Amino acid sequence: MNADDAATGDSTGTPAGASPKFAVLPDGTYSIRRDDNAFLFTASGGQPAGTADPHSSYAMVATLAASGTSIQEMLLVAGSSIADGPMLAECRVVITGRLRFDVAYRVTRELLSLERKKSRRFGAMDLLRFVTRIFEPEGALIAEVTYTWVLPKRSVT
Repeated sequence: MNADDAATGDSTGTPAGASPKFAVLPDGTYSIRRDDNAFLFTASGGQPAGTADPHSSYAMVATLAASGTSIQEMLLVAGSSIADGPMLAECRVVITGRLRFDVAYRVTRELLSLERKKSRRFGAMDLLRFVTRIFEPEGALIAEVTYTWVLPKRSVT
């Protein structure tokens, strides 16, 4: 264990005293509006006219936009910041239900792991894995998105 490991608890980068599932962040809510959906279809080159369901990318939009914490707050929990230039490394989307308009979905975010890595391109970096979920008001899971983000650590060698 080196000095950097001591700050985080171990060589995997998990915060001191934490289990691999190291942070459950506050819930949020998200509702998909028809006019926002039309804009998203148009911006992505699709045809919104006559669309009965929201664009499937709302599984990602809602989970990033509507958790009870901002992206910056989540990054601070992981020892990083938006100023560090986080990047998407991987994303797995599983849609298990039907997204609908004007439903107040509950959105959750849970930090799963934080692992320190060395990269030829970035030097020291952390890999942050987190999962976000969208639930119906009645509790049924609608979508689950698991992200892996690269968090450059410019001040660590």
